[in-house]
Amino acid sequence: MSKLPVHRSSAALVNSIGAASRMHPDFGSGLWQGAPIGIPVTTIKPGQKTVKVSFEYASESDKGPYPVPADAKIEGGRDSSGDRHVILYDPAACKVYELYAAYPAGAGWR
Repeated sequence: MSKLPVHRSSAALVNSIGAASRMHPDFGSGLWQGAPIGIPVTTIKPGQKTVKVSFEYASESDKGPYPVPADAKIEGGRDSSGDRHVILYDPAACKVYELYAAYPAGAGWR
């Protein structure tokens, strides 16, 4: 059990999600049809440069730029034809970013 204090916005965050809602994390281990199971998480290093990310539905996404490293881990691997989620964890900013159907595109991502 953590001895850290509860964040002052904890109740609001839980209520926004739904206290009775169930969580379905997509963690896994091993391989399925030769590709890794689950969505890997890339931890952002301090000073990570930001890049442009273009979205098919830009109005439904936060404006960038985003701190996506060129070697960010992609769900299913670099050659995946699946969902291709990219999850970025920035411990310094206490933020998590998620991209769906993510493909490297020049100096950025789409």
